[in-house]
Amino acid sequence: MAIANSQDKILHKQLEALYKNVPSLTLYVSFAATVVAATLIAEFSMGVPLLWALYMYIVCGLRYLSVKEFRADRVAEKGFKYWMFTYLFFSILTGLGTGFLPYYYFDPENIVYAIFVFTCYVGFLSAGILSNSIYMGAFFAYSLPPTVLALMSLLSYDDAAMSTLAVMIVFYYIVLLGFARNANRISKENIVWDLERDSLVNELRQQKETAEQAIKAKSNFFASASHDLRQPLHALGLFHDALRHRMNKPENIEILDKISSSTQALNELLHGMLDISK
Repeated sequence: MAIANSQDKILHKQLEALYKNVPSLTLYVSFAATVVAATLIAEFSMGVPLLWALYMYIVCGLRYLSVKEFRADRVAEKGFKYWMFTYLFFSILTGLGTGFLPYYYFDPENIVYAIFVFTCYVGFLSAGILSNSIYMGAFFAYSLPPTVLALMSLLSYDDAAMSTLAVMIVFYYIVLLGFARNANRISKENIVWDLERDSLVNELRQQKETAEQAIKAKSNFFASASHDLRQPLHALGLFHDALRHRMNKPENIEILDKISSSTQALNELLHGMLDISK
């Protein structure tokens, strides 16, 4: 796919980096979902944790398949917008699954599991920050749904401690947003440097090809010139020998000898040019 401008090139590189991180992210989410579901089953009924884990497995599986399809397509047939929308869509689904834990299982009366589900929320959120901060849209798609669900769960209780905890979560999210913006800026700078390097390499390659073509043209010229000039020089030598047999006066012979010496010197220079061109 032809990329129109530098901004599109940056977005294209960001998209490639996002999909490159998906296998590691889905592996972590799948493993964490297994551990979390097993822990919840030990305290609560089996049905909801199993359905939640199944949901996370399906989302992770579909995300992994989208990576394989993305690599095969290379943003050529379906287009850049399609693949970016696909990534954001699965990020939202993953975030909703993460936010389900504090929204459904948070209970102040069961303080151990209340802390556990919020720790899971923080762990899931932190795990995806670095990979998704490559593109800020992906960061918001992944982090906003679970944060909103966690805040809804806390604010549903008319309690000062819950309200304080909600404020702390908002503050935590703002801090994460600052880290994500810094990581996004550094990522963009690295991409710009890579694009400038690639552009410089391409320019140098073109200049090298131009220089090689000029050298080849020069060599062809010298070879052609040397070959074409040798023929009249050879003819001049034959005419010199024929004329010498007709000369009787010493002074005329001396002039012919000088002509012969000059012709021989020129012939040697042309031989040298031909050797250099070869």
